[in-house]
Amino acid sequence: GWSVTLYLRPRDYHRIHAPFTGRVRKLRRLPGSLLPVQPHMVRQHPGLYCDNERLVLELDTGSGRLVLVCVAATGVGTITTAFSDPTAGTEDGAAVVDVPVTRGGEVAVFNVGSTVILFAEAGGLAPEPLLVGQEVRMGQLLGKWQSPRLAAERSS
Repeated sequence: GWSVTLYLRPRDYHRIHAPFTGRVRKLRRLPGSLLPVQPHMVRQHPGLYCDNERLVLELDTGSGRLVLVCVAATGVGTITTAFSDPTAGTEDGAAVVDVPVTRGGEVAVFNVGSTVILFAEAGGLAPEPLLVGQEVRMGQLLGKWQSPRLAAERSS
């Protein structure tokens, strides 16, 4: 698959928006530490993103599946969703939900800077070229969906 890590500095915008129209199918809160996530801390602490508290959202876009991992940090002890967190219907420790989202619609909020990691299925999303440290703005194109059918045909 494909992934991109987006570090949100304290001065940045701290709302997370759906990159594509689709449905949130699973939501999982993973408890953990609240270590700082500045790039130098991530280099010094391998596994920091796995050690910190996380909110994981699985989205079905109809063209492929996306996973948004919202990583908490120092000063960000709470990550809230733009919709009610469900309390019933769990599967493998995740709450099973069916929440529609539209491209650009808000899905979660951090109190202060943190990190969002976006994962996409193999063959589904063709990433746009980004440089390490490049500033990304809300609404900026990160990738384009390829037709899963066309990707399968090309590989056969």
